[in-house]
Amino acid sequence: MITFSALTHALAERGHELVVLSTFPSKNPPSNYTDIDTSGVLKEMYEKLLQSSDIYDFEDTPKIFLPLFYWQEGINTVNLTLRDQKAKNLLKDKRGFDLVISEDFMCDAVFGFAHYFKVKL
Repeated sequence: MITFSALTHALAERGHELVVLSTFPSKNPPSNYTDIDTSGVLKEMYEKLLQSSDIYDFEDTPKIFLPLFYWQEGINTVNLTLRDQKAKNLLKDKRGFDLVISEDFMCDAVFGFAHYFKVKL
């Protein structure tokens, strides 16, 4: 979110209305910046990952399985995010959006938001 925060805050400063889903909400968002904090629904997943002995120790894992691991964790992240009531409410928002910016770190399921809101590609 560090990368996106500079962009989203610059857009807000220029008068754009933003709705941002993030596990790292802005500490002092401008009035035209709606932050939806999804850290609550993802807390259990993060704790589980951090409790493993070393979440980055894939030395003995065949490299072909790493993309599958990240893809599955991405699907889990999207499923958990969509359990958040504020994220669900966003799907009922009738204002519409003319732009959806998404991080595609672990899975491309988040691009479904662009399709759902009928953003032209």
